[in-house]
Amino acid sequence: MLDATLWRAALWALLAGMVVAAAVVAWQLQRQDQLLAQRGPLQARLQEQARQQTQARQAEVLARLHSRMLERQQAWQLQRQQLMHLHAELSSEAERTGLRLQRWQGDGRKLLLQLWLPRAELAPALVTRLSRSSQQAWTLQSLAHRPEATGVEAVLEAPWPSVSPGGRKP
Repeated sequence: MLDATLWRAALWALLAGMVVAAAVVAWQLQRQDQLLAQRGPLQARLQEQARQQTQARQAEVLARLHSRMLERQQAWQLQRQQLMHLHAELSSEAERTGLRLQRWQGDGRKLLLQLWLPRAELAPALVTRLSRSSQQAWTLQSLAHRPEATGVEAVLEAPWPSVSPGGRKP
């Protein structure tokens, strides 16, 4: 059959192969343990980065919301100032001409004033003064004389006060 020297060489080769294979397996197991030991801190760091990114996105959203709220607040304050200026102008006109404001209405697109004037001739001058002082284009919508009363009823209309140079509303 086979020569004993061949058997011996084959056994030595088999034994050397097993030793090398065992060393490779031991090295792989050791490397796997090292990698598993590194995996925990890496996962923790990844989770921390994900948490930080989530917090950063939330902070960015909150900052944008806060900025929009401030813009809206400023726009409302400006609009309020414009309406208060209109009120002061109407009060001044009431003292000077005797007009009486009967109704003040706004819907976000336009302002409507229904008022009483002692004389019809006062209406064009009032429209001109209101347009100049409020920087809005006031128009006379109607002028009606009531036979049972003195004076006239006038309805004036203007666009809603703009809050920015572009005319954007809050």
